[in-house]
Amino acid sequence: MPRQPRRQSSTGYYHITNRGVGKARVFSDGNDHSFFIDCLRLAQRVCHFRVLAYCIMTTHFHIVIKCEGAVPTPLFQSIGARFSAYYHKRHKCSGQIFQGRFRSEAIETDRHLLSAIRYVWRNPVKAHLCSYLAAYPWSSYNCLGKSGGLIDDELLCSFMSADEWRAFALQETDGRHLEPFPLRLSDSFARKLVREECRQFGDVPRDALEKPECPPALAMCLDAGMTVAQIARILNIAATGMYRALRKWGRQVPRACTLEASSSP
Repeated sequence: MPRQPRRQSSTGYYHITNRGVGKARVFSDGNDHSFFIDCLRLAQRVCHFRVLAYCIMTTHFHIVIKCEGAVPTPLFQSIGARFSAYYHKRHKCSGQIFQGRFRSEAIETDRHLLSAIRYVWRNPVKAHLCSYLAAYPWSSYNCLGKSGGLIDDELLCSFMSADEWRAFALQETDGRHLEPFPLRLSDSFARKLVREECRQFGDVPRDALEKPECPPALAMCLDAGMTVAQIARILNIAATGMYRALRKWGRQVPRACTLEASSSP
């Protein structure tokens, strides 16, 4: 089955990410992190894209870039191949390192771009790898205000100053709509959650979606990490009916839930 073409951004901005197969640890220590950044730096010299932010975690990475036209697929294939060759040799192993092809999210607005950069910088704090942003050495946060490196500081500072970026990065936000690997609940746990949140519906008949208590109850389920299709399956309601209900409820459902309903994970 042919792959779906990647969505091309009209602005040239993209959020790039990938993770290890089966959520396995890919970046074991500073040598692995450092070599991956060297791979990115080499690719940048060859393909001439601009990097606004990056963060290399233990199981995955995030990069925000600007390029002309579509994301240069051969570029990230070469990064993956170069890093995999290094990883196999260093760790004396074989096999696939990353989980399929890299993911690229098209960024169309300045608001989305700024939120994506902040999300990338805040990843280590969110994962409890450090207590404050500057303490994590494998994020571009510490490159703010420094020119001549991998990060295009001039482009970053065209949006706001380095000090303004630092203040902006400290603001905590939900950010789940930016998560490329969203949380998914098992059906057994999801059924328990539905029973707790929807207990006022009894056996949850098909007309439950018409009850005024339903939107906030199901919004809680969506916020907890359930998908629309999963809720529909547990409630024995057609997924199309669930999507129609979400659209009808509109602003009654939190924004994160609306995004979950309107886009595939």
